[in-house]
Amino acid sequence: MVRSAVRAPVPSREHEAEHVLPLPESLLVWPGFLLAQAAQAVQRHAEALFEPDWFTLRHFGVLTVIHDEPRLSQRRIGAAVRIDRTTIVAIVDDLETAGLIERRRGPDRRSYELHATELGAKRLRELRKVVEALHEELLAGLTPDQRASLAALLRLMLHQPARGDAELLGGKG
Repeated sequence: MVRSAVRAPVPSREHEAEHVLPLPESLLVWPGFLLAQAAQAVQRHAEALFEPDWFTLRHFGVLTVIHDEPRLSQRRIGAAVRIDRTTIVAIVDDLETAGLIERRRGPDRRSYELHATELGAKRLRELRKVVEALHEELLAGLTPDQRASLAALLRLMLHQPARGDAELLGGKG
């Protein structure tokens, strides 16, 4: 799942900057556009690090939820990571085919619960190290306080605040 030898080196910011035109000032005022650009950069870097080639950050998110919240249905996992029903089916099928998860009959016999396999748990530990390194690279220009603020702001946008976010962002708990 994780490359022992990286398929292609992740381009450095300096290398990327040589090949990318600066964004016009008129676009720099739109947070949604900037978030989309940042998401594309994260996805591009992640895909360079993940193995096999089909594995994406969505697969990582789904595998993480299945591991951390065993026995959830496919539908609930899709809702948790905000992935539509058609896409979650494909992702779960990919993970099951790779031997990373398994479907088990639920107590009502009409649905399946998803569980990470031993191989899935092992791969997830490896992937978490890759994702941590990815974030270190992408956020290298930010101080620890700026990183924490960025994460808190993104959680706030997603209506998923964590304990301490209000204080971090200058509000009251």
